[in-house]
Amino acid sequence: MDEVLRELKVEAPLQPPIEGKNISPAGHTRLNVHIYSDNIAATPPFRPSRLAASYLRTAHIHHEHIHRMSLTLHYQREAVRIASSSLDLHVLAITDAFEGISTTCRKELEKQAALVAGLEADLEIISRVKIHVEFMSPAVRKAIETGEKPRTLGDYVSIVKMKQVAETCTRTHGMAQRQ
Repeated sequence: MDEVLRELKVEAPLQPPIEGKNISPAGHTRLNVHIYSDNIAATPPFRPSRLAASYLRTAHIHHEHIHRMSLTLHYQREAVRIASSSLDLHVLAITDAFEGISTTCRKELEKQAALVAGLEADLEIISRVKIHVEFMSPAVRKAIETGEKPRTLGDYVSIVKMKQVAETCTRTHGMAQRQ
């Protein structure tokens, strides 16, 4: 920032230096701060050799300034090109990764939706699945042998709790689909 402020001058830097006082663009009178041997007089007659030397020095300063600016622009262009190509590669990598994750998530959300939609049918089916007597406790076996109805999977699953779980799953599924 300081360098930029030093570059800003009230008087035009590429004008040949003139002896005496100058009027700044803001209208303030100030002494000329140029201390060069090739200052030209403020009033005619001008010496052609001094005027030519002054313009030559000004042209060299201008040429050096343009050359530095050209190099700076070249370096900035190269830096932007490198940053842009790096950004392109990163964006492509992120896009590829997102598409893979997105496809997998979409399939998983579809599976979840099918499971939640089939809750009533699943609860009906578990009430029909009979449990083999070998898997029951001795007390339950005796009860079945004395005439109680055979046990089904539905006897061990709480329909109320399963519906609560299904409601929670439906809310979670809805939130996941919105994101």
